[in-house]
Amino acid sequence: LSSRSDTSAKKMGFDLGADDYVQKPFEAEELIARIKTRIKQNKATMENLPSFESKGLKVDFVGHRVFLNDKEVGFSALEFKLLSFFIRHPDRVLARDKILTSVWGETFVSDRVVDSHIRTIRKKLGPFKGHIESIYGEGYRFNPSPLSQGNSSDSDDEEKTAA
Repeated sequence: LSSRSDTSAKKMGFDLGADDYVQKPFEAEELIARIKTRIKQNKATMENLPSFESKGLKVDFVGHRVFLNDKEVGFSALEFKLLSFFIRHPDRVLARDKILTSVWGETFVSDRVVDSHIRTIRKKLGPFKGHIESIYGEGYRFNPSPLSQGNSSDSDDEEKTAA
């Protein structure tokens, strides 16, 4: 959002990484419509990714394979589905019940089964386990680029997720 209307200001905004440029004054309905459009575009992009890569971690959605520093690591179908769900919803806190519904579907298992599977995934991810963050009292969040790899331990996870 800017009050500047000159072309050079708009160009600079886009050069700096802006997805859109809205000049003041603007109508709230227009801003809301632009935001909704960007959310839809981002969601469609994340759902159609053929793979995810981040500093040594690669997840091939098409081939259902996970690589750590170019070495393939075996994941069960459910573990892969759970990891994929996290990657496709980056930087979003996901409650256990949302994870259960989205990954397991309609089921009558305890929401703590999520904790068990995440613990297993973190062990398999080894130094990349820091991508899956525990959010105390809420659930989990996938951080596409954690500050330090492997910044949480399994014992910390149990304490953090106990709510």
